[in-house]
Amino acid sequence: MEQVDGTNRVRFAVEAVVKGTAATEVTLTTSDNEASCGYRFDEGGRYRVYSIAGMTTLCSGNELLTAGPSPSATARAQQQAAADRTMIFWAGSGLVALFVVAGLALLLRHPRSGN
Repeated sequence: MEQVDGTNRVRFAVEAVVKGTAATEVTLTTSDNEASCGYRFDEGGRYRVYSIAGMTTLCSGNELLTAGPSPSATARAQQQAAADRTMIFWAGSGLVALFVVAGLALLLRHPRSGN
């Protein structure tokens, strides 16, 4: 979405056209606020959009079909990935420490004789 002179320019990938023609990708213009009949599109959402001459408004009858990923869901996924990396780090560090301790124990129990 790009804001230009009190309007939002929103780019869409077109899946189907009910009436008229459209390219596989279109950019539509709407007001930048709802008080001026602007429609608020969320990134990643799937919409049924009604437009005339490249413009759409709050009163055009646009419909949200499928919401995009919410920022909170994305943040939770990132936090989970970070937690997974931390767990892998500590598990690997624990294994290395275990091998070092086991090696030292073997050396102390069975020292090599110099002669």
